[in-house]
Amino acid sequence: LAFERFLKPHHLAVDGDSLSALQRAVVEHNLVSMSNVYNNIGFDELGELLGVSDIQAEKMVAKMISEDRLSGRIDQVDRFVYFDSDAPTIEEEWDKQVVEVSLTLNGIVETLTAKQNETSSDNV
Repeated sequence: LAFERFLKPHHLAVDGDSLSALQRAVVEHNLVSMSNVYNNIGFDELGELLGVSDIQAEKMVAKMISEDRLSGRIDQVDRFVYFDSDAPTIEEEWDKQVVEVSLTLNGIVETLTAKQNETSSDNV
């Protein structure tokens, strides 16, 4: 990265996972971004996309999940990560809109009924 020359040595120091703090931050950011795009992905492909080994990818995912920085679960047998999506499904969005319309309609009916009752009681 072009701005690396402006970083302090401890930002560029490589840890036991062969990544500098800067590289780790970029990979973790990309991992969170990928969790918004993918429902699941194998560690081989994940590592390739992140530019790290499949083992590094799995360790990073496990660490981020355990720290609640990433929502998902790991299938170690099939070597996949399944991301949990906080985004509502189309059906949930539809249900929400139906409820909102129903509540609005109920409010209108109650207002009209109250007005009708006022008018009826005034005429008596």
